[in-house]
This record gives sequence, C-alpha cells and structure tokens, in this order.
Amino acid sequence: MLRESISRIAGKPIPIAYGYGNRIYTGISIYVVAFLLHFVWEMWQVPFFEGMSRAAHWDALLFCTQAAFGDAFITLLAFLVASFLAGWSKAGKFRYRLRGWLSFVATGLLLTIMLELLATKFLDRWQYSDLMPVLPYLEVGLVPLLQWLALPPLTLWLSLVFLRGLTVARSQRQ
Repeated sequence: MLRESISRIAGKPIPIAYGYGNRIYTGISIYVVAFLLHFVWEMWQVPFFEGMSRAAHWDALLFCTQAAFGDAFITLLAFLVASFLAGWSKAGKFRYRLRGWLSFVATGLLLTIMLELLATKFLDRWQYSDLMPVLPYLEVGLVPLLQWLALPPLTLWLSLVFLRGLTVARSQRQ
C-alpha cells in the first residue's frame, strides 16, 4: 500500500540528475531543499524551546540557521543510507522500495532522537519549554520528531520536481 501510494505521487523513481549520471546534482538538490524547509520549521518551532521566544532576533536566526544546516545534513545522510540499502539501479535511479523508505525514515528518526538527547541531557544546548509535548521514557520532544516525519518526504518530492525540471530544461537546449 505504501509503495503504491508513493508510486502514484511520484510516478517514477528519483533520478540521479536525470540521466546525466551525476549523483552530485541529486545530493545538492536534496540538501538545499532540506535546508530551506527545515529553516522554516525551525523558526516556527521557536516557542517550543526555552528562552528562544525572548532571544534577540539575530541570535534566534543564527541558532535556527545552524539547526537547519544540521537537519539538512541528517536528511542527506539518511537518503544516502536509504539509497545504499534500497540500491541504486544501473540507470542511476533511487528505487521506491519499502526498504528504502523505512531506512530513510528510521535513520532520520534515530539520528534525531540521539541528537535531541545529546543536546538536552548532556550538552545542555537547549531545553524544551512547557509548550513542548515530550514522549515519556525517551524524554524527547514530539515537535522535532514530527519535523522528521513531515519534511524529508516533502524534501524528496520537491527535489524530484526540481530534477525533472532540470532535465526538461537541458533536453530543450539540445
């Protein structure tokens, strides 16, 4: 069912720079789109973190920018793990396989949980405000976990749209 709905949404496997054999375009596309989406999310979730609502605008902007760079890196790393586990086709396309999607989400969730625990419990980089719903036992905020569940699939879809547009533009030039 998941595979069918993904196929209906995307239609085709994610191309690696659509036939140009250059996986760098795909990585750059995923990273840039992930950064932009995560930056917006980071700014919206400011009230859920202690002291961020009262922080100077520039300080909050820098903190959210740094977090968005890290989130984009997690997204790219999770995509690489998923593409390794799901396999690249000989044509250089990431196949929509359940194993790939599960490893993509699981890698991101695992990294997010580890980083949230590290930042809140050991490094004291940030604390949750009273508004943050926290998962019992794990003591990890729900908003960062929802961020991972919502944004990476959207990142892949927007990257696919961008790469398809890039392919059309290049094919029209030839």
